[in-house]
Amino acid sequence: MTYDEFLAHVHKLYNAQEPSMDFRLGQIFFNELCEIRPAIAELLRGSMLDPFYKERITQVVSDFVRDRW
Repeated sequence: MTYDEFLAHVHKLYNAQEPSMDFRLGQIFFNELCEIRPAIAELLRGSMLDPFYKERITQVVSDFVRDRW
């Protein structure tokens, strides 16, 4: 899976969630990253770039992950 495929997968999960679910995009991104590329997720965990509590994925976070993919 390429990074672009991963990102498309994350957006698909976000858009397909039940209305009662209310997961943030950053939460889904991070959780999926933990499953697919756990080493990269660990680099993000608790850092200033950690997207878990964000409603969107910033370009800085995207570039960080893409560079390490």
